[in-house]
Formats: sequence, C-alpha cells, structure tokens
Amino acid sequence: MCDISIRTDEGVPGVAIVDVHGLLDVSSEAPGALAAQISGLLAEGRTRILVNLAQVTQIDSRGIGVLVFSGKKARDAGGELRVACRVPYVLDALKMVGLCRSMGCHTSETEALAAFVAGPVQASDDDQA
Repeated sequence: MCDISIRTDEGVPGVAIVDVHGLLDVSSEAPGALAAQISGLLAEGRTRILVNLAQVTQIDSRGIGVLVFSGKKARDAGGELRVACRVPYVLDALKMVGLCRSMGCHTSETEALAAFVAGPVQASDDDQA
C-alpha cells in the first residue's frame, strides 16, 4: 500500500513537494503513480520537485528507477529533483546506486528545501546525507 500527495511550501516558492508513504517497490502500484505525478508536475511547468521519502518503508530497483528517470526529466526541463529521506536502509539504497551524487539526498525536508535555495546539485565523489 502506498499513498502519494503533492503540496507546496510557502517558505520556498516554486518547489512542489511530493510526499510518498508506504512501499515504493515492484509489489505496489506506487512507482507508476509516482512517475505519473512527477510527469504531471513537469507538464504544468513545475520543475523544482522535492520527493519526500520520510515515510517510505521499502524501496527497490523499480522505485529507484523512477527517481533516476524523473530526475533526468526535471533536469531536461531546466529544473531539478531532490530527495528527502530519513529511513536508514532506504537512504543506503539510494547512496549505493549513486543517486545522492546526481540529484541530492537530504535527511530532512527542511534541509532539502534549503538546498533548493542554495542552488543546483554539484556532483561529487562523496554522497551527501
């Protein structure tokens, strides 16, 4: 079971926050739903997107693939996608595949929103978070 919702934060204009709760894996419809939500935001011209995974209980290659593909689509549209995640094993999976270097992983929503203000992710050899 997974629940996905979209909201904005008045403190950082122009950033859409996508909250994901539950399983983000092949056993659920969540990866497809997340991809559709992000594609919809990009189609509306909302290119600065924060995916909040703080309530995700499991992620696999399908969920990670959606994040990678969506991050590329956001960059191609002139924006960026960042991830907030405080669940250790989910964060470890994102680091293991290099997602944190390419799009920025943050341990809190507040930290991720501040990073949008600071500017685009600069790829490095060290993972963030």
